[in-house]
Amino acid sequence: MKFHSATVVDGAYGFVTEMFHDAIETRSFWFADNGATDHMTYEDNLFVSYTNFEEPKPDRAGNNDIILAYGYGRINTEMFVNGKWIPSFLTDVWYVPKLGVNLFSLFIAEMKGYCICTENSQSRICTENSQSQSESEDWQ
Repeated sequence: MKFHSATVVDGAYGFVTEMFHDAIETRSFWFADNGATDHMTYEDNLFVSYTNFEEPKPDRAGNNDIILAYGYGRINTEMFVNGKWIPSFLTDVWYVPKLGVNLFSLFIAEMKGYCICTENSQSRICTENSQSQSESEDWQ
């Protein structure tokens, strides 16, 4: 199995990854969220490709405020796998400028066939069929 590390703090999932854009290193934290319906970021500079929505889409934040998503795209990233950082990417990441944090959707990960395993205050995102997958996975 291939594991991606995350930490559980006060009952909430936390997921850390490093992001890179246009060969200039920028580091961002991503939090694994079991309530997020999509991967979301407030950082427009992370996108390597981007498409505007025809109209902004409303999304309910954790505090029940309605905030708007303006588009979606692809973000290059590195994932911590088996003790090392490897190139990867996220697709269909929503741009939500008022969000204030980056969210990795555990819901989307599960819909794509990944398993969320929590044990000893650690959370791991894994695949059962990791042998056939490349090191650079599509984390849609």
